[in-house]
Amino acid sequence: TTTSSTSTTTTTSVNNTSTTSTAGSSSSSGSTANNNIISNLSPPPPAPPQWGFENDQGGFTPIDDQNINQLLTDTLNEMRKGSGTGTVRYSVGNFSYKADLHLMIQTNLHTEVKRALREPNQVIVPVTSQI
Repeated sequence: TTTSSTSTTTTTSVNNTSTTSTAGSSSSSGSTANNNIISNLSPPPPAPPQWGFENDQGGFTPIDDQNINQLLTDTLNEMRKGSGTGTVRYSVGNFSYKADLHLMIQTNLHTEVKRALREPNQVIVPVTSQI
């Protein structure tokens, strides 16, 4: 059914059905209105904060376990608010560690090897000397 009129015509698309309304009358068809598709995609969430520990090559290796990353972040935030000790213990596989976030050091509790910790998003600026 088509109705003619000299007034304004509005076309909308809902669930792939096109509806045309004209001054008090309307007509519908089952045709797809591809030019009226709206995308509801949102950008991906930001990457979670990732801590790192100093490796034998002098760089930092990321800590991949997100639970440990969150534990370290929460502990650091509590310490900065004055409500936490700044130390936390955690295990990765068969290895147990103690992190001292005042000193930013991770200690392997079995071998007593200490490594520097780097908090997420910390910018590392290389130091160069010029003589």
